[in-house]
Amino acid sequence: MEVFDATDGRKAKAALRRQMLNRREAMPLLAYRQAGKGFCRSLRMLLTHFHLPDPDSDRPLRIATYAAMRREADLAPALSDLLLSTNLELYYPAVTGQEPEAGLVLGRLPQGMAPRDFLVAGRFGVAEPPEDSWLDVPPELDILFLPGLAFDPAGNRLGWGRAYYDRLIPTLPGRPKLVGVCYAFQIIKGSLPVDDHDQPVDILLTPEGIQPVRKP
Repeated sequence: MEVFDATDGRKAKAALRRQMLNRREAMPLLAYRQAGKGFCRSLRMLLTHFHLPDPDSDRPLRIATYAAMRREADLAPALSDLLLSTNLELYYPAVTGQEPEAGLVLGRLPQGMAPRDFLVAGRFGVAEPPEDSWLDVPPELDILFLPGLAFDPAGNRLGWGRAYYDRLIPTLPGRPKLVGVCYAFQIIKGSLPVDDHDQPVDILLTPEGIQPVRKP
């Protein structure tokens, strides 16, 4: 685990972003692919932990995920396996609007279509759903997967500082499980500084398994 000194404030957060990005992008291709296989196992552990999908419900399992970039922790192989065996609806985020009012909307992957055939190039170089799939009203999700550059043991998340997910989460109907997705080295020692709008995750998912977070 990396140690983070929260007393340095914004400068320390910027330094930690650079450090984690450099470590992530320096991963050998073999290690990156092995991590993808690890997520295939740990995703099954996560679903068992949350007792999902509900065997007594005909409703599909609804998961919002993301398209990984730049050696980001990638759930694509695990979710592809899950699509073959589970009644599953997958949703992806897209950035809409202009800063500082920009935010996220969700688009649903059409049934029978592979994500690579659905997603298009979006803002910041991230693959996202095409505009004609964007939903006016977000669905009632079971799980929302959140990427991050770093997480602390309490589930606080360090992203890029735009707070897109922090603004999306309160608009979602119900209360989906918030799952931070990362490599083990992205879970730091110590505590990340938090603002009032920050949304901590409920659990962390790594290629090695699941890690509950310490709630106050």
